[in-house]
Amino acid sequence: MATVELTCNLSSECQGAFIMCLPGGDLCQTGTTEDGAGGRVAGSDFSIPAGSTGEVSVALTDLGQQVVSGPSGFSAGVIVDLLNYGSVMNTTGSDTGSFSLTSTDPTSFPSGATAGCGGTVFAGPDTSCPFAENVQQAYLNSVNQGNGGTVTAVSPVTGQTYTMQCTDGSPVVCTGGTNAVVEFYR
Repeated sequence: MATVELTCNLSSECQGAFIMCLPGGDLCQTGTTEDGAGGRVAGSDFSIPAGSTGEVSVALTDLGQQVVSGPSGFSAGVIVDLLNYGSVMNTTGSDTGSFSLTSTDPTSFPSGATAGCGGTVFAGPDTSCPFAENVQQAYLNSVNQGNGGTVTAVSPVTGQTYTMQCTDGSPVVCTGGTNAVVEFYR
């Protein structure tokens, strides 16, 4: 659960929805789309009295639980949809807006991952975060068509190059090397 502070500048009560999504996606929906775009990480309905500021409790989705449990920050697109007015704030296509999500819930990772490497990258028990980040970058540079495929990446820990077989969908799951598992949302 996260909390955001919203101000109602109207002469009547502000009612609507507050939604946080993976950055760069065209859609913001629960779960993920077939090509991995969008992806809701948190959301809540709200009601703020006219001319006042209130705190809104925002529930994290399973995806949100995973991305906020990493050691570093996470950027998200924000949509505020106001009843009778429509979207009054939408940062999903830009870098404006700044919100911070943290969770006091137990750490949550995608199936097969045992560590969060920051943002949307996760590593299995025999995999370092620097290698996981290199696998994600190799995937985004070469495959990135939603069709899965094979990528090679260097491990900064061992200095060796490993071949990883990646699935399509979201999360992308890459396995290979020496029992390495890398998962990330694209």
